[in-house]
Amino acid sequence: MTKNKLKVYHGIILIILAAIDIFFIAGYLGRWFGFFGTLLSELILLALAVGVVFVFGGDFKKVFPVRRPKACQVFGTFVLWLGTLFVMMIVAMIMLLLFPKEMAEVSEGISSAIRSVPFVVAFAVVVIAPAICEEAVFRGVFFNSIFKPEQNKWITILVTAAVFGAFHGSIWRFFPTFFLGIAMGYVLMETGNMFYTMLFHGINKRIVPERKAADANCDDHDGSRMRGDRDASDDGEHGIWRRV
Repeated sequence: MTKNKLKVYHGIILIILAAIDIFFIAGYLGRWFGFFGTLLSELILLALAVGVVFVFGGDFKKVFPVRRPKACQVFGTFVLWLGTLFVMMIVAMIMLLLFPKEMAEVSEGISSAIRSVPFVVAFAVVVIAPAICEEAVFRGVFFNSIFKPEQNKWITILVTAAVFGAFHGSIWRFFPTFFLGIAMGYVLMETGNMFYTMLFHGINKRIVPERKAADANCDDHDGSRMRGDRDASDDGEHGIWRRV
């Protein structure tokens, strides 16, 4: 059976469905199931991505190219992530200086949700699920639908990164995640292996639960008064790193 090349409108259909999930359905799932509603929302994204490829007869191997990784490319992915993290830190610091109130409000809401669940749950929901499900949508179906071999590769990378940044639902998160999207799109374009973009995404997200666990450990030793002082300081100055 001949597999079809996904067309641009296939990717747009998925983006619209993903937006409905993230900006509408996820809210209700959060009210009904709490933090686990986030996991359900991510799984819906994965189901939508797989469903679009199936319905339109796409080639699963081309849309979701996951192959055995090579040690040198894993190392290269980690090095690129470090460089990207540095860029995101600069961008976030500039925005924090320009818009301190808005940035603090964004990070506080995220930090509170993460602290409410055990480390293992936070790791699964915040690290593993997005690395697989979000990559299937953005660097999988959407990236494949707009990519054309004859056009400049940076068009596909930048458009995908912009959509990825917009899906984080806030102008305050857009710019850091836009640069993150550029890096992951470049990795996919150069390697042709989504394993590395998932790894990249997961490494970046791993900051969240590890920071959460470190906070909890400090809380156990410092007491409630010190916890309150530290949380106020962390949320205002460093909380932004927990989401991007």
